[in-house]
Amino acid sequence: MIHSERGFAPRIFPEGGSGVSLQINRAQSLAPTASPTYIEIKELGRDGKVKSIRQSVEVTNRLTQYEEGELDLYRALANKPDANKLELTDFASSLFGIGAYLKNDKGEFKGSVWYPGQRLGGFTIEIGDPRSMVTRTFDFSGEDVKVLQSNNKYLIELKKVVESGETPTTEITIGAGDYANYPEPSEDPNNSGTYILRVVRTRGSEVTVLTSGYSYDSGTKTITIENTEVGDIYKIYYSASSYISGENYWTDNDSIAPAIPAYQCSLYIATDNYLHRIESARIEVAFTREDHYEIGVEEAFARGVSSYRVTLTLGKILEKFTLEELLSGKSAGWGIITPKIFSNDITFYLLIYSDLNKSNFKLGYKITKLALTSWTPGDASVEAYLRGGVTLESDNLLIANNLSDLGL
Repeated sequence: MIHSERGFAPRIFPEGGSGVSLQINRAQSLAPTASPTYIEIKELGRDGKVKSIRQSVEVTNRLTQYEEGELDLYRALANKPDANKLELTDFASSLFGIGAYLKNDKGEFKGSVWYPGQRLGGFTIEIGDPRSMVTRTFDFSGEDVKVLQSNNKYLIELKKVVESGETPTTEITIGAGDYANYPEPSEDPNNSGTYILRVVRTRGSEVTVLTSGYSYDSGTKTITIENTEVGDIYKIYYSASSYISGENYWTDNDSIAPAIPAYQCSLYIATDNYLHRIESARIEVAFTREDHYEIGVEEAFARGVSSYRVTLTLGKILEKFTLEELLSGKSAGWGIITPKIFSNDITFYLLIYSDLNKSNFKLGYKITKLALTSWTPGDASVEAYLRGGVTLESDNLLIANNLSDLGL
């Protein structure tokens, strides 16, 4: 049997850009669902169907992770390994794989599960109550999932940057040069003569999944890619019976925070209005994806987002109306609060620190142009204190690991 906490090592594979795969730290759950859709073919004169033809496969994933105060996973999701700040548009055309390496209770390696070609559909940052840990939840989707086992049990990612003198035909020999420690590919048992499972090219800002233009010689262990250009980045994925020699797919990471508790966070309206008495906070980001497909190919050839929605929900025990005063831009004790005077241009900050004293800033979330969509002045029930809260919406979010990029 495979235990989640001991034998399930999750990893993300940024398919676009120059970044390489990295382990997903502090993950709490990964919940995938593969949903094939079929069309039943029937005909006049026949009782019952002729056959069911698969129309598509939708693979959805939800990853829940404790907030770690690091930008690494966001960078991988956006295919921007060197970014210190990210906006929602950075995630629109990105492409990545999610995977996990599996061991059973005896420590025996059993295989890999791999979800290639995933796109981000949205994410949530939530502080459930003042004593909880901050959590992140990410929703992805794609068209494929592969379970690798037996002679194909290890998923291998190989990266090649084309240099001068290597065009227009680039060769990569597995087991030699920069790839001396790489295992040789195993043949795909579902497709005779196929050894390479996926090739993704980044040329400038364009990320393309290649379906042709490359080959593999199992005798010389050489991958040949045609029509290459200097600066092209190729991510090549294959299965093997062993992992890359001298490398580990998982290493316990104690150099980052185990989790971020709510008391290591600060909430602000504008730059100087600290929010007191807030008991819950939730930032929910939803993308309206517009991915395009072509006849003859199952996978999307163009990836985009037509719109973004960012929803901020703040909850509190009803003691004072300080929150409403700040959202209205009014002074303390303002005589009458009404939704008609709430601002429609509110800026909100969630700041994450590594310590209780908040002396070491780690990560910040900034939303601008927020407008009120819902207000609960006081929710009353028997034998309970009154509760209140607000919901606001916008179309933007900035994530950054330094205060200056947040404008603070």
